Amino acid sequence: MLSILIPIYNFDVRFLVEPLYMQATELGIPFEILLMDYASWESFRTANQTLVFFSSIRYFQLRKNVGRAKIRNLLAEKASFENLLFLDCDVEIASTSFLKNYMQLIYDYQIVSGGHIYSNEIPGDDAFFLHWNYGRYREAESVNFMSSNFMLKHSLWEKFKFDERITRYGHEDTLFQIELLRQGITIQRIDNPVLHIGLNTNRVFMQKMEEYVRNALYIQREGLIKENEVVHIRLLHTYRKLKRFGLRRLLAFFFLQKKYSLRRNLMGLNPSLSKLDLYKLLFLAYIDE
Repeated sequence: MLSILIPIYNFDVRFLVEPLYMQATELGIPFEILLMDYASWESFRTANQTLVFFSSIRYFQLRKNVGRAKIRNLLAEKASFENLLFLDCDVEIASTSFLKNYMQLIYDYQIVSGGHIYSNEIPGDDAFFLHWNYGRYREAESVNFMSSNFMLKHSLWEKFKFDERITRYGHEDTLFQIELLRQGITIQRIDNPVLHIGLNTNRVFMQKMEEYVRNALYIQREGLIKENEVVHIRLLHTYRKLKRFGLRRLLAFFFLQKKYSLRRNLMGLNPSLSKLDLYKLLFLAYIDE
């Protein structure tokens, strides 16, 4: 009845899998938990492989990082049941009725998203403050689909797989949502979040944001979205408006002038999300040559 699919990269998922296993067992439903690791450090692989001693848990090891889109497709290919629940590895189950909430929709949905939240507690280490701040005020409040916690029918996934041309961080979920919208399929949203606990340091988070921007430019250049669909990527939508007024070179110049002062703020104790938005916009103009 339910396949729970978790891609793993450098994270100990034992504290995620154990409550999932208990909740599924208590529901008395046929289920499986599929774990697929893509080139994690040996310490994480060793810890996570202990989960195979539980019945209904399968573990797969990939030799290299194949990207977030491809690994989700690989997991879905190996799933035995019609209902596929995808979860990121760096989350915790926030409710004792988490699986029950999804199972109540088992007969009347195509794709449903539970979303994710962040802790209200300030990180003990300032090096994680930017990601925590962004997560609370941007990700948790976003109306866009995010692939950290969602369930869909296997038959739907077979028609609309994740686009494996996206190999860097970011926008594989955006393209997936756009493809569904093209076919008139709406993602149902419910209040059934997981708690995001895998905070990146400020430096790593900024690297991911730059990958996110590069992916947005790649999507545009490769024609993966249509003109009227750019609105679904707010950064691209804003940039294209400014570019039409011939401002690309000026924005790129400002990036060279302001990048260090912007990064100092974003790496500091009181990072401004509006300055993060500005950084991404200027960086996009700089790499769009």
